[in-house]
Amino acid sequence: GKFSMNPSDVMNYSIRNVHLGRISDLVGGRVHFAGRVNGDLITQSLSQVPIFEGNLTIRRAEINDRLIGDVDLSSIYSPEENRFNTRASVYTDPLRYPDYIAENDSIGQNLLFEGYVSPPDFDNPDEEFFYFSASLNEIDMWIATIIVPSILKEVEGSSSGRGEIRGSLTDFDFHATFNIEDVSAEPVFVNTRYSVSGQLDFDRHDGLTFNNMVRRDGQGGRGVLYGTVDLDNFSETTYLNLTLDMNNLQFMNNPYDPDVPFYASARGTGQARITGSNFSPFLRTTQPISISTGSRISIPILEDTDMRQSQNFIQFVDTFDLDELREREALARSGSGSSNGRNGAEPLTFAERFTLDLQFIANNPVQ
Repeated sequence: GKFSMNPSDVMNYSIRNVHLGRISDLVGGRVHFAGRVNGDLITQSLSQVPIFEGNLTIRRAEINDRLIGDVDLSSIYSPEENRFNTRASVYTDPLRYPDYIAENDSIGQNLLFEGYVSPPDFDNPDEEFFYFSASLNEIDMWIATIIVPSILKEVEGSSSGRGEIRGSLTDFDFHATFNIEDVSAEPVFVNTRYSVSGQLDFDRHDGLTFNNMVRRDGQGGRGVLYGTVDLDNFSETTYLNLTLDMNNLQFMNNPYDPDVPFYASARGTGQARITGSNFSPFLRTTQPISISTGSRISIPILEDTDMRQSQNFIQFVDTFDLDELREREALARSGSGSSNGRNGAEPLTFAERFTLDLQFIANNPVQ
């Protein structure tokens, strides 16, 4: 075919047994993908708004060596509607992949996206030219660890939902609602496995909205999470406004680590809030948390601990005025010429960025 700036020029492609794994090895990156691609398609206006017509399939698609299933994409031009009607699906076929389905508690991906892409009107850039609806019949939730690896250590289970996305040359919008039922999740900075149920909304303007999501720790503890995570139009900074009501819930279970001078196996009843941004989150208790019997909290002080340079969970201070402490920290960082307080070392993790203002009451002995 011919590739040029002329929208009428067409390129024809025939793809046979292309190994995505080899491409992924060449590209590198945090996420490794694999699968075998076949298809026939034509493309137009690649230099402006890419439009393609044809069929594309990926058999045994994988992400980070974990099976997704088969991906099918088709696009057919409709002269009557002057648009390309497009359909995409992701499906873990139990007949094709019985071993995976059996080992994964009969859970797989079953996602369907249907919609259209029409030639955009450059004279009317605000006019909508694409729309897709999403039928999320089954989502294998391990995929969440790929999306937010710094927050979720492990997730297993399934959810479902519906959504849609539409857009013009100047803007786009989307909304999706997910129904989560007994999904097992382990956050990185809590190190406790929870069973999570509830509804999660995701849209462009409000970000993530947690609607009274119930968390159970498997030992009789229960919590309810609600609030929002504003993604700030997918910028580098996200803004947190989350509240967790706890009833004898295990809220920490991290082992000893010389780089994290605060560890515990603790359960409690009360309320905690997380506000601020992902670069400067603020975790506080709105009322003192009543620590349950059997909890253990440890603050090891080693001979080689440098209390003046510790930037982890705990800082040794002579005041509890948070504004004054933040001002001191900012002055210390500007004086050292380092933006992360580690004199040029690796940046702080999400957990290490927390500012804590926590109050606890131990009505019974706590070790």
